[in-house]
Amino acid sequence: MIQDAQKESLVVVKGPEQGRWRIGKKFTREAVEILRSDLSDDDLAALEADPELIVSFR
Repeated sequence: MIQDAQKESLVVVKGPEQGRWRIGKKFTREAVEILRSDLSDDDLAALEADPELIVSFR
């Protein structure tokens, strides 16, 4: 886990089994944690708008 992640909110993204490319990253069934500060508002909007991705926040 990213050490700074405890201080900042995390965006957790899961994709379909075969994978899904969005914002230059491939998302699969394995959860990917991204610091919110590392995403632009457009990146976050693209992730949330994609029906193939499950996006949650910590």
